[in-house]
Amino acid sequence: MYTEGLNPKVERLYPSVAFPVPRKTPMISNLIRWNHEHSFHVPVYTPVIRGFRREFHFDREDSYLLEYRVGGRSLFPPSALLLLAWEALAEKQQRSFEEMPVVLKNVKILKEIVINPTSE
Repeated sequence: MYTEGLNPKVERLYPSVAFPVPRKTPMISNLIRWNHEHSFHVPVYTPVIRGFRREFHFDREDSYLLEYRVGGRSLFPPSALLLLAWEALAEKQQRSFEEMPVVLKNVKILKEIVINPTSE
C-alpha cells in the first residue's frame, strides 16, 4: 500500500494507549523467538563518492568566458553555472547531459564568481 502512495491510518485499528503504560504491563520480548536455522549472505554496500571537477583554460578554449563583464570585472556567467550543475547531475547519474533534459525552477545564485585569469 505504501509503495502505491497510500498512507493508511493504522493507529485507528487499535485502541489508544495512554503513555506511560502502567508498571504491571507485561513485556512481550520474552514471547518473541528468532529462528536462526538459516543464514543468508548480506552484501555490504559501500557508496562511491565521486566529485565533479571541471578545469577552465582562459588563455585557450575557455577565453570566451572572460567576455562576460559586470562593473568592469570578469564574472563567471550564471548560464555557465547552470550548465555546470547540469553536467554534475548527469555525471552523478552516469549519463550524458545532452541526453538528460532537466527543468530548472526558482534558481538563485547567491554569490558572483569573479574570474582572475592569471591565478591558478
